[in-house]
Amino acid sequence: MPHSIANQANPARYLQDKLFTEDFQSSLKSKISQSKPYNYGVIDGLFKEDVLRQARDEIFENIQFTEKETDIYKLNQTGDLLNIDGLPEEEAKLLSTLHKVRDALYSKEMRDMISKVTGCGPLSASKTDLSLNNYDKGCHLLTHDDVIGDRVISFILYVLPPDYKWDPKWGGALRVYPTLREGVPDTDYCGAVPPQFNQLSFFKIVPGHSFHDVEEVYVDQPRLSIQGWYHLPQEGEEGYVETPRVDFHTEVSTMAQQSLAHYECDGYYPARDFVEASAGLSLDALKQFISSDILENVDDLRKQFTEEGILRLNDFLEPEFFAAVRSEIEELELQKCPIKKTDVPEEWGVAAPPHLRKYLYLRSNGQSTSLQMLKELFSSRAFIRLIERLTACLPEQQFVELRRFRPGIDYTLASVSGFKEDILEAVLSVTTAKFEDGVGGYDLVMGGGSDENDDPAVYRESKDEDGGVLLSALPKPNEFIIILRDPDLLRFIKYLSKNAPGSRWDVHGEYTVKPDSVNVEVDESTMRVD
Repeated sequence: MPHSIANQANPARYLQDKLFTEDFQSSLKSKISQSKPYNYGVIDGLFKEDVLRQARDEIFENIQFTEKETDIYKLNQTGDLLNIDGLPEEEAKLLSTLHKVRDALYSKEMRDMISKVTGCGPLSASKTDLSLNNYDKGCHLLTHDDVIGDRVISFILYVLPPDYKWDPKWGGALRVYPTLREGVPDTDYCGAVPPQFNQLSFFKIVPGHSFHDVEEVYVDQPRLSIQGWYHLPQEGEEGYVETPRVDFHTEVSTMAQQSLAHYECDGYYPARDFVEASAGLSLDALKQFISSDILENVDDLRKQFTEEGILRLNDFLEPEFFAAVRSEIEELELQKCPIKKTDVPEEWGVAAPPHLRKYLYLRSNGQSTSLQMLKELFSSRAFIRLIERLTACLPEQQFVELRRFRPGIDYTLASVSGFKEDILEAVLSVTTAKFEDGVGGYDLVMGGGSDENDDPAVYRESKDEDGGVLLSALPKPNEFIIILRDPDLLRFIKYLSKNAPGSRWDVHGEYTVKPDSVNVEVDESTMRVD
């Protein structure tokens, strides 16, 4: 049965009386209408303070949180708060004030007030949709627009420590993003609302426009909130319409829908243009760049790849060349890290749009730096011939990027390859810092993605063959990984925490494979590197 507060004894009495005055609502409506980049509002002191203090105590004393981590978020969460209606009487008493808070949020008075100040129309009383989220150090939620089903209004009620103000330097702000055009958020946010105890932040959900994120929490402080949504009226409720609004999608999020056509998304750059291998390096020249241990054991490595479909090779680059690459990276790390796109030097670009990915990529500028040489190495005919020998596949075209993932900023979200056939995908980590678990930045490959209704935001941690994690690799200096990637595999680089020891640096190469060329017999006479 849908939850209904219709018969509850005035649950709105726990809210502050000011909310229902004409002056307050007129002032709030005016502020919302003038807010940019889209309409959002903030109410300080939503509940009578003693009520929310008591609810907070009940939460920490009686509720267990589950840690959840996907490509798009890391947080601690409970189930839907609707479930407290089904608790045994003794357990329900332990959460009696939280129950009052939930019912007050969906009371007629509250819904009418939200409807008036946002102009969103009537809201459902029967469809409640909210949970508790606790963001502790390292937790975050990346850019998205909240479009799922018949959601109308998104809200966050902060239940922070009540006896001191939250310092904006601690992170955890709700940040809003302008759009370059519908469905394409800008790289940089343009507004931020730091959380405070008993504060409600909310906005009308507008497909393709209401992009936002939750800034990483940088300190050991609990950013506890009640996160929820108001929905369109359901059948039998006032304001219900049989035909849903045309601007609302199915139960699959906008992010998931766009990931299904990930690389064709409007505003996706740099463009993923596959080209023929460049001329230049000879096979002999590879000895200047690739470790002799690799070049001298290609046959054994090929056997391993044909059996397993993956190679992980340590100390891939020749030591002297890797030292030059390391030196250049360490020099860049000592410089101030560019944060906004206007701070980024011209030799670098910013990958976009941010609801799919964000990182820096090295432009081809004709300079003879070690990083440019490394990028050109991955694009050379000689290197592709080496890949052919390592994998017994025949690469045809390639797309290569040299990437920098900045702490506290960068990531890619889960996506499929975008091809109908298998491709070869190689990543060489040239990160100089030592990474450990807990700071993100790892490269993850997992099964899934075959169902067009699958949401890539869902991290499947099951170990079965179809949905398990196939690769999870922290950045490691001079480690080369190459896989034969089938069309249904999902892959992402996890958001890199601000607490990471440095940037994640890598070269990422994708190589289309000639049809029916997997496990071909390699002509050793043309592949020899003496």
